[in-house]
Amino acid sequence: TPYFYKVTMTTALGTSPASETVSATPHPFSSTCTLESSADAYVRGGSTATNNYGSATQLVVKNATTADNYRKGYIRFDLTGQDVHSTPNASLQLIASTWDETTPWQVYGMKNGDAGESWVESSITWNNAPANITTTGDTLVSSRVVFLGTLAPAGVPPLGSVLELRSAALDA
Repeated sequence: TPYFYKVTMTTALGTSPASETVSATPHPFSSTCTLESSADAYVRGGSTATNNYGSATQLVVKNATTADNYRKGYIRFDLTGQDVHSTPNASLQLIASTWDETTPWQVYGMKNGDAGESWVESSITWNNAPANITTTGDTLVSSRVVFLGTLAPAGVPPLGSVLELRSAALDA
């Protein structure tokens, strides 16, 4: 819908004559693009460090005091054909099936070759996961990742809650 308007200026000296009529047609919001993950899996440390959990129906993420309980989730999105540089306001949305930890989740993005080409959902393990430091639960190789933000719900979110991460780093 085109909109027509005139502009005047008011100061202590009075009001100016109206400008000529001009029009503007706002453009609708470009659109929302939802991308489903193209691959997802979690990896688990300790005695299960060589196991693959790529066929699991949930991503289990956990930092713990024992290696057998360390878990990290990996999610890949196929951005082929997406003009990511003209799409600000990205968000990552996850649905909580359970949240039994008081520690917020730190979310990282992979850099360069680790961004999607170097792991396969059906074969990723704790020992071969990109940027994973296998001796600790929550550490990654900092030169291979970029910190995107923290998911920190207030309290324990109810089953099915959407947890959303928005950040300038995610937009970039």
